[in-house]
Amino acid sequence: MRSKLECPFTKNKINLGTYIKLHDKFNLSKTEFKFKILSHNFGDIVSFDKFKLFYVDKTYSLPDFEKEFGLNYNNTLWLLQYHNIEKRNIKHATNTNRKREKYKNTCIIKYGVENVSQNRDVKEKKRQTFFKNYGVDNIRKSKDFCTWLDNHMLQNYGKKRITQSSDKCSIRSKKWWSTLTKEEKDAKISKQLKNIHAGPCSKLESNFKKYLNILQIDYQHNFYIGKNQFDFRILNTNILIEINGDYWHANPKLFLENDIIRYPSRGNVKASDVWKKDKKKQDLAKNNGYVIITFWENFLKDIPEKEILEKIYNEIKICKEDTKPI
Repeated sequence: MRSKLECPFTKNKINLGTYIKLHDKFNLSKTEFKFKILSHNFGDIVSFDKFKLFYVDKTYSLPDFEKEFGLNYNNTLWLLQYHNIEKRNIKHATNTNRKREKYKNTCIIKYGVENVSQNRDVKEKKRQTFFKNYGVDNIRKSKDFCTWLDNHMLQNYGKKRITQSSDKCSIRSKKWWSTLTKEEKDAKISKQLKNIHAGPCSKLESNFKKYLNILQIDYQHNFYIGKNQFDFRILNTNILIEINGDYWHANPKLFLENDIIRYPSRGNVKASDVWKKDKKKQDLAKNNGYVIITFWENFLKDIPEKEILEKIYNEIKICKEDTKPI
């Protein structure tokens, strides 16, 4: 990576971020000036044809550009925008042949197998983790998981299993789903979600179940209002309980509004947008006559069990006093 670039006009060593402000001095727009500087320093790799060849056809990643050509992340991203080339998201990036081959070679060097999941020690660790969290040695042996998966597939694709290629099935399923009326869609979703009392359970939720069982509080795990899932509902009440992970829900005690949460499927999301989404879900529950109690990960992990039990009991007791049983 080059720390200093050379000006194509003065031949002086420059700092691009600062020097770009002098574009008027050379009668060029800021965009034209920056491209000339990059062209002078990196050659034809920044031209449309060469850049597209490596990024689109050869599926080079941003680290590849930096390692092979010295183009840092910011300049590579700028060139993608300059050439109007769509940036790959995380899903597409991990599915490129180049990425797969790199992953295979790394696994062979480190573990002696093409996929880390084939490693004996990793297999045993996964098996023990499944036993600890779900009581089975493979997640697909879990009845709770299979119930959730069936309903998820039916809701999103109209069938429990996809046996064709994902692209063909996705197109056909979306086409079928688009032919249904809103009433038919709601009816199908309601039918599949009705009486679901369990689903895939995080470690935090598993621990929370234990606390509710100790307190002898009857509950329903995974309660739905429309398509929105809530972690717990206290039976015979209108009380819902949400268990929020500190990172995935951007705990306000730990994150500022402009902090970035990196989701594998949704990409980068500001903490403030995470809060807005959670509030929208809470408002939905309130508008349907429910009250929500939220417990955060840092509370459930950092506080002694006795205090956690007291807090849960008191919060539910207060809500019961303020609301009518149903």
